[in-house]
Amino acid sequence: MDKDINKRFEEWKVVRATIVEFDHILSNIRSLDVTATTILLGAGFQYSNFIFIIVIIFNLAFLLLEIHYHKYLNTVALYAQEIEDEIGFELTKRMSLSRNKYKEHKKLSIGYLKGYFIANVYYLIYWGFMILGLYLFLR
Repeated sequence: MDKDINKRFEEWKVVRATIVEFDHILSNIRSLDVTATTILLGAGFQYSNFIFIIVIIFNLAFLLLEIHYHKYLNTVALYAQEIEDEIGFELTKRMSLSRNKYKEHKKLSIGYLKGYFIANVYYLIYWGFMILGLYLFLR
C-alpha cells in the first residue's frame, strides 16, 4: 500500500511539474504576443497599413495557441486532481475552486462579471488587438 502511494506521489510530482511547464509556455506566448504586437503596431504607423492585417493574423494565431495549450493545462490539472483524490491531497481542487469562485454569482452580477473578466483577460487582450488592427487598417 505504501509503495503504491509513493508511486502515485511521484507521479503527482511529475504532473505538477507538467502543469508548471504548460503555465510557463502560456506565459511565454502571452509575453511574445504583447511584445510583437506592439512592435508591429509601431511599424504599421511608420510604414504601411497592411501591417495591421498582420497584427490580426498574428493575434489569431496566438489566440489559437493559447486555447491549445490551455486545453492541455486543464487536462493535466484534472489528472492531478484525480491523483490527489487517491492520495489525500487537495491542492489542485482548492486552486480550481478559487479560480472559478466567480461562477457562484448570478450571471450579469458585478461579482460574476468581475470574476469572468479576470479569468478570461488574456482572451480579451487577443481580441482587443485584433479589433485594433482591423480598425487601424480600415481607417
